[in-house]
Amino acid sequence: MRFQSLNYIKYLLPLSLFLVIYFQEFYLGYPAFKVTVFLCFWIFILTTGALTTSEGYEAKNRGYSILGMLPLTHREIVAAKFVLLLAAVVVMNLVNLALLCIGTKTSAPVTWPGMVMIGILWGVFCLLYCGCMYLGIFKFGYEKVTRFHWVVFLALVVGLVFIVGDILGELSLDALLTLAQSPLGYAAALLGLAAFYLLYRTAVGIKEKNGEV
Repeated sequence: MRFQSLNYIKYLLPLSLFLVIYFQEFYLGYPAFKVTVFLCFWIFILTTGALTTSEGYEAKNRGYSILGMLPLTHREIVAAKFVLLLAAVVVMNLVNLALLCIGTKTSAPVTWPGMVMIGILWGVFCLLYCGCMYLGIFKFGYEKVTRFHWVVFLALVVGLVFIVGDILGELSLDALLTLAQSPLGYAAALLGLAAFYLLYRTAVGIKEKNGEV
């Protein structure tokens, strides 16, 4: 975990600094919905990019073969991966929420709790998506999952940025705020965390069955 955390830091730190600078230069004062879409898109890039960077290093250097020779169980290996992923998503989501609150400070204060909840729910989505990526990596290997991820990434660019951000606009924000501030928003966040734990348990079973990936 100490070694792999360096891969996460090397990826996340420079891009996070770039995000903060770029956001301050170009997105302060934008409509609240534009800010929300921009930051949700970036948190997805940061979290999935950190995972693929870390797993790309493992694939290149046959890291799982080396781990297999150490006195480690499959459960411990998978747990380390999921804990690092969880830590990365939590940290980046905190950055995302801070920028979200700063970027929407001109909005009515009553919308802030809803904005924060949208950020949390999107963070949970990123967590589940990355958990599913690990299932695919342990089942099919890094290269196949990476190719599939790029298809999803391009679809997200079109769906989130162009369709939701440019076409639906403030109507989408009103609907999201209503959902996020309702009990359904809190229930969705808790169910998402429970689903992440189930993904971990499933990943352990796949790793034990397939061994080296």
